[in-house]
Amino acid sequence: MSAPLPRNILKIPGRLIKSPTNLSTTSPYGGTELGVCRDMAFDFGQTTDEPVAEEFKAAVAVILQSERPVFGCVLRSWDNDMISAIWHNTQTSAYGEVGILSKVSGSGVNRAGTNLGTRGFKLLFDAHASDRHPSILLYNAIPLPAESAELQLSIGKEMGIALMFRAIPDSSARVYVVDQRGNMSL
Repeated sequence: MSAPLPRNILKIPGRLIKSPTNLSTTSPYGGTELGVCRDMAFDFGQTTDEPVAEEFKAAVAVILQSERPVFGCVLRSWDNDMISAIWHNTQTSAYGEVGILSKVSGSGVNRAGTNLGTRGFKLLFDAHASDRHPSILLYNAIPLPAESAELQLSIGKEMGIALMFRAIPDSSARVYVVDQRGNMSL
């Protein structure tokens, strides 16, 4: 391993980009910027099984059982595009502002039993220092605000909204890539 560089020992700030189409252009790469991330985490979601040989009383293999990757973040800023892309039920004011709506029935309401997989899109976490820090591309990200969403309104912290995205395979069986943006392909 090469000597660690202090410039690489950083928190990795970045932006969320919905549906990028060309990573060789400037941000938002033909997609829609959803906001700036304050905190983020990516859980590969791998589970394994270790079969034990009776004669050895020890594990003799490690078998990959499943992958359920999930990306979570806290957005520092957002707009109508983010609310429309993430929340399953929204409302629009007479002035064009989009808000989050909680409603359990009615015309056009997504309620219990709705297949959220139909709302998937490519999601890029674009690291600000993309020449040194990894970015994350989810090929089919399903927004799940209900599982982790918490609107942080506090006098002691800046406002933020926690989001989560489950990664599932796209039509080409791709799930995610974690690498420098220049090494990614859409």
